[in-house]
Amino acid sequence: MTVEEFFDNFLISQVNLNKLCDGECTGSEDGCDICLVTSKYKELVEKLQEKLKILPTEDEENEPSYFLTGSYRRHTMIRPPKDVDLFIVLDSGEYQDSELNDLITPKALIAKLKSVLKNIFVNDNGVEVEEQRHSVTVRYSETFSIDVIPAFEIDDSKAYKIPDIETGENGRYIVSNPKLHYEYINKINESTKVSEKKRFKKVVRLLKFVKRRKFNEDPIKIRSFHFELLAAKILGDVKIQSYAEGINNFFSRAGDYFDQASITDPANTDNMVDDYVDELDEQAKESIKTELAKLSQISNKAIELENSGNEESAITEWKKIFTDDDDETDKNFYVGGSTYVGNTPSKPWCNV
Repeated sequence: MTVEEFFDNFLISQVNLNKLCDGECTGSEDGCDICLVTSKYKELVEKLQEKLKILPTEDEENEPSYFLTGSYRRHTMIRPPKDVDLFIVLDSGEYQDSELNDLITPKALIAKLKSVLKNIFVNDNGVEVEEQRHSVTVRYSETFSIDVIPAFEIDDSKAYKIPDIETGENGRYIVSNPKLHYEYINKINESTKVSEKKRFKKVVRLLKFVKRRKFNEDPIKIRSFHFELLAAKILGDVKIQSYAEGINNFFSRAGDYFDQASITDPANTDNMVDDYVDELDEQAKESIKTELAKLSQISNKAIELENSGNEESAITEWKKIFTDDDDETDKNFYVGGSTYVGNTPSKPWCNV
């Protein structure tokens, strides 16, 4: 087994969302991640359409004012699909504060949305509704939730006002556009391809797999979108010759970006995606940089072994990052062969 084959297999067996259906998912296939998202999305949208004043569009069928966004839309989400983003564009004329003669405040908007969602799920004891900084989360279980993000359109969908309730007494509206995030990641995925093989999104998914294992708990928790845009910053200007090269380049440079906030929103450079880094204490920053340095040391050794022709030993090094000695994932591969071992792999969620 080559190192490239190891990562291709690992993506299919452990990282990519499962798509078990032939053709379009209808939401009825048990164990299919796409069906889970599809069914919950449709169910929630139908209920919200009855309760909220959603902005009408000229083409409701093809361009509705509600859509899935975030890592799911950008094809950078990893299994299981834990946090799916649902973006809903509201009719600003229906959400005015008469005293302010303006839009209702961000805190009032989030509170209203939370109340609506609590009312929708009032008889469902298994569902929790939680307020977040920019959204309201509908938590169906410990492993699956949908973040409902309310927004108001600016300039015919060129940008959106999104609530931020953690700034100021009543919050503030920030300007962004998740559609531009999608376009930005797609552009990098295309521009970094080699011989028609697009690796960037797959490398991001592999990095998010590591993030979930290494950087998912305070005080060194790194936000997923930040991690993704950091990968874009580091890898976006070069051709990604292999998964190993892309991952190694990321770990070699990522630590340089945790002294202060430095990653801007591709849809609005006034927004700092990693503004929370400025709030970390020095010990947390050093802990993050130390862990990244350890990962870089391992990945550098793996690259050296692969370049010397010892791919079996290189894979052993990569497993130190992606699996544990007693990890079930470690049993899914032979070292030294190209045969996939374990359960029959599901159809990969996407090949982009």
